[in-house]
Amino acid sequence: MGNLVVEKNSYDREIFKIEGPLSKPFASKEKVARGQVLAYDTATGKVVKYIKDDANKGVAFTVAMEDAEAGAKVLVAVPGTTINKALLVGVTLASDFGVIADLFKSGILLEEVR
Repeated sequence: MGNLVVEKNSYDREIFKIEGPLSKPFASKEKVARGQVLAYDTATGKVVKYIKDDANKGVAFTVAMEDAEAGAKVLVAVPGTTINKALLVGVTLASDFGVIADLFKSGILLEEVR
């Protein structure tokens, strides 16, 4: 059997520079805190605080990654983000099961961090 380890002295690779936070800014209709679960208001094109069973605000869209004032831009989690579920604001995961599914559909995963 041959040696499975190959020594290599040179490597070809591309280096990509990533700048800024890996999140997207949206205009916030309300003051939000970091970790706030947000819904998307299709009438205004702005993010709003998630409210369970509300016709316009009852579908979780993303999570605020920073604090923001009303009317300001807020950075929100993008698809592929994994968030510590203990840091979520505005939901009770023990009873708001739809939030987990809605965020999963948006590509945002919730993990328990101990």
